[in-house]
Amino acid sequence: MATEKNKVGKPRLIKSPEEMESLFEQYKQECKNNPWIQIDFVGKDAKRVEKPLVVPYTKEGFSIFCGHSEWRTIVDYKKESKEFALIVTRITHEIYNHKITGASVGAFNSSIIASDLGLKNRTENTNKTELNISVSDGLDKKLDDLISD
Repeated sequence: MATEKNKVGKPRLIKSPEEMESLFEQYKQECKNNPWIQIDFVGKDAKRVEKPLVVPYTKEGFSIFCGHSEWRTIVDYKKESKEFALIVTRITHEIYNHKITGASVGAFNSSIIASDLGLKNRTENTNKTELNISVSDGLDKKLDDLISD
């Protein structure tokens, strides 16, 4: 009689890589179908206008959509199989690409996206300042005398 391996912990919420891929497609559709609405008032009569804004895909948003509380639990699926590893990697890259593309075209705040993605603006200071001090002869001798004491 074969014995079954005793697994510790809760069973996985996502049973297969195909299910994870399907959930990601549903998540993207959810983002598309439920944009944030920006309310503005335009014109001399201050007419109310509602402008739908694109919702960026996020790792945290996808995790919550799947019923998990954090992205780390999605990353843990990579340990299950090569197929899970491939789909988690593809999802990670697609989320990254969506954010960077959205920021590039002005749909998302570029500063927030750059910070979220770990991108940094590096500024080098190449300004050189030269300081010349002129001291009168009498003061110069007194300073020399103080230094030599």
